Amino acid sequence: MSGVKQSKITFFSTTAELRSLSKSDWYSQDKVQLTTDKDFELISKFSFYKDHPVFVATSTKCFLKFLNFFFEKVMGSELFCRFHKTSPVFIDLTSEITPRYLDVLRDIFPTIISTNRDHLMTLKQDEMMTVLNKPMSTRSIRALGIQVFEDLGILKIVRGNFSTLIVKMDSLSVNGQGLLPDFDDIEIIDFGNAIRFGAYESSMRGLLYENDRQYRLERKKQRFGNERSFGACLRRFRLQKKLNQTDFYNVSEKTIRRIEGGEIPKTVTKNKILAELGLAEDDLLTY
Repeated sequence: MSGVKQSKITFFSTTAELRSLSKSDWYSQDKVQLTTDKDFELISKFSFYKDHPVFVATSTKCFLKFLNFFFEKVMGSELFCRFHKTSPVFIDLTSEITPRYLDVLRDIFPTIISTNRDHLMTLKQDEMMTVLNKPMSTRSIRALGIQVFEDLGILKIVRGNFSTLIVKMDSLSVNGQGLLPDFDDIEIIDFGNAIRFGAYESSMRGLLYENDRQYRLERKKQRFGNERSFGACLRRFRLQKKLNQTDFYNVSEKTIRRIEGGEIPKTVTKNKILAELGLAEDDLLTY
């Protein structure tokens, strides 16, 4: 091996971990490079992915060997300037690297995602990698991590495109079931599509719509272009009939919210909704 190939995501793992990772549902040979510490003995050149290359550490030894190589061959060179312009991302899945080397890592990676940094709660590993293998347009509406700043009254959400979303905690009001969010029990769920605050759930689409002006503008354009969609017609029918998203017995509020937000429903879900409303699809699409 003359060097580590250019990849969207590069893992630094042990040989045993490599075997396990290669069997993961999210693994894609054309997007993911699995690297062990032995590979660095033969490195002569390192190519960097053109936009947001992601470096994931599951092995401390392997990643530190990469850092040694990086400081010897890349830092201070013209290659580093090109590397830094790609806005590289470091995801630490170990329990050692970020707490010990944070000041050094900051000089290399503009974005660092680690459960050992600033009480950041992250998406589960397999779900995170599944999200990162999706197109950027899909990733941008998913959550990878969340931090609570109770003294400031805000939540900071790291999105799948590595931008951040600031949400005021008091903007999460009582939901349709009369529940309030519990900020002491937070979990990112459903492949980053939603965040659970105790028994209270909030979709990322909803959080983005309320807190991101650019997202609202994009959604407005989409509505004009797809105003006859199933979700748009369902919402108009529901509002006209004074129905709540929680009034469907066979379909969850979360599913109704997503469909009305633009998600295309599965046939079985669509049929459940139509049966409950007592409508044929052609009739619903007249609203």
